[in-house]
Amino acid sequence: MHILLTNDDGIRAPGLKALFHALKKKNTVSVVAPDREKSATSHRLTIHDPLRAFPFNDGIEGFAINGTPVDCIKLGISQLLSQKPDWVVSGINPGANTGFNVFYSGTVAAAREAASMWIPSIAVSIAMGPSIDYEGAAEYINHLIEKLSKQILPAGTLFNINFPPCPVNKTKGMKFVSQAIYHLYDTYEIRKDPRQVKYYWIGDEKFPVTRECSTDFGAIENNFIAITPLTIDTTDNDFFNQMKHWGWDH
Repeated sequence: MHILLTNDDGIRAPGLKALFHALKKKNTVSVVAPDREKSATSHRLTIHDPLRAFPFNDGIEGFAINGTPVDCIKLGISQLLSQKPDWVVSGINPGANTGFNVFYSGTVAAAREAASMWIPSIAVSIAMGPSIDYEGAAEYINHLIEKLSKQILPAGTLFNINFPPCPVNKTKGMKFVSQAIYHLYDTYEIRKDPRQVKYYWIGDEKFPVTRECSTDFGAIENNFIAITPLTIDTTDNDFFNQMKHWGWDH
């Protein structure tokens, strides 16, 4: 299989390197990643500046792009790769992309962009904690792609995968779970610059305490690997069907 790798932490990030070395054992692997960190850029596109692709060969081989993760997918597939990839994998991101964070995440946005092209895709993240097992997570993804490739996958769906912050062989296993709706960033620190002018800095992630194990957030809190299918169609179908009965549609 031909797998395209990207991330939002930059082409030198350890999570990307771990995926590259794990996946290239049995696959053809291409890398098109940002030349620097582009976290929380969501689905941003570069439209007012030129995009440049620089060949990169320092531990991994690929292209470094002076743009966003979504730029990497669009430019990589349309211009830099000789053939369309069979899979796109984005990550491994240090820090969970659970709940509402999937809308901020450049990691998830890159996978979503690939899904919009009907390419099976995976976003991979590890919650911050005492142990971030990039190599273990990369090997897990390598085996998971083999298993997923034997399934019939719906077009426009991507997999959002979050690992708990411990060695993969110490987790309780895997759970298929839904996306939580928890907000993680909800505080700002008030600071002053050297001229004593006030400014604001977004605070650390604040994790709510939960006892559930049916969402991505709850699963990794309870030491499970969380696998959540997401779709590019964000229509609220239940409410949409209610709206049909309003009598407004003529």
